Amino acid sequence: MKNEKPFQKQKVNFALFDKFANQLGCKHAIWSYFEAAHGKNAADGTRGVLKRTLDLHVGYTKDVPVALSAFKLLQEETTVSLYYISDRDIKIIKELNPVQNLCPLIGTMNVHHIITTEEPGIVKHRHVSCFCGETRGTCSSFDTKT
Repeated sequence: MKNEKPFQKQKVNFALFDKFANQLGCKHAIWSYFEAAHGKNAADGTRGVLKRTLDLHVGYTKDVPVALSAFKLLQEETTVSLYYISDRDIKIIKELNPVQNLCPLIGTMNVHHIITTEEPGIVKHRHVSCFCGETRGTCSSFDTKT
């Protein structure tokens, strides 16, 4: 998936999110983004903390040459639960979950909220996160689209 545009990468992520949520028996699963950059800045909470922690260590001459080094450093320095997924694991996931003929999600960079449905392969989305009502996040507010 290297050198792919964000919307190409995200449609695969959305499809896998939907597939795994259904496999786990979730009636609905919700994925909310805090910024249109989809995790690319400090406002994204936990990711921002992890990035700033790494930035501080790299700024003070600590070498972080590979992902495993970053993983180990963050495990020592933060209380965030982290999981290391190796290249081998990713290859296995790709082999077990071929994703073909995916429809692009038009306006991916403006999407802030993905909602799985009871129908496998179908997700809802909207430009703003909403957690109103009893169903918390699965409402039809704010122009939810399928």
